[in-house]
Amino acid sequence: MTVQQVIRDTAANHDIYIYIDGVLDDLDADPTYTVTDANGDSVDSGTATNQSTGIYRIVIDPVSDLNYYTVDWTGVNGGAAWGAKTYVEIVGGLLFTETQARAFDNSALSSTSDYPDYDIVQERIRITDRLEQWTERAWVPRYARVLLAGNGKRELSVRDGICETSTGEKLHRPGRAHNITKILTVTENGTTVTASNVEARGNVSYTGPTTGGTHPIRTKRSATLWSNTNTENSPVSWGQIVSG
Repeated sequence: MTVQQVIRDTAANHDIYIYIDGVLDDLDADPTYTVTDANGDSVDSGTATNQSTGIYRIVIDPVSDLNYYTVDWTGVNGGAAWGAKTYVEIVGGLLFTETQARAFDNSALSSTSDYPDYDIVQERIRITDRLEQWTERAWVPRYARVLLAGNGKRELSVRDGICETSTGEKLHRPGRAHNITKILTVTENGTTVTASNVEARGNVSYTGPTTGGTHPIRTKRSATLWSNTNTENSPVSWGQIVSG
């Protein structure tokens, strides 16, 4: 799976390489694309531009919110329908730059032919994921969307949630239970709860549900969503941005 990390508030080129029978080759015409965010909302669409044989480019516009984009590419190859997916993660920072990686360990990775930029970038993403897996904390600010299903109780643990995009793409985010900064949507017994009526509180203790319309979340070791009513058979969709 091809993923590109882009720092928020920064525009970036996003390229796709088309290999036909193992060789870079053009499609019959420039492909079209649709960019969708992790909540299923369309971000951008249009026609990609050809950079050289088999390489097409789109531009990711700068955004301030962390997110996870799916890019759907469609085109025609030899008269037959063609399609592909790539991914863009909007992050708050990078674990290290390509320049830092090439200078590390007495410039062991200095050869651009042995270690292309693409390989270094993909390895950086793998290391970022692995560190989060080991420590259960994100080491750079990054996005996580967590879905919680109702369990008939007044609280839902983030650790029980499924971390994925709206299209079912799995997000490797073991640190999702920490540093919650934004709630996307909540439903109780089939009724949508206004997001502004749900609080994300860090490092506080809470002993029970409120009597009014506010539903606090306790965020110590494991974030918890508290409700005024039971949530049995009521799927709760709850989103967050996880930062390191």
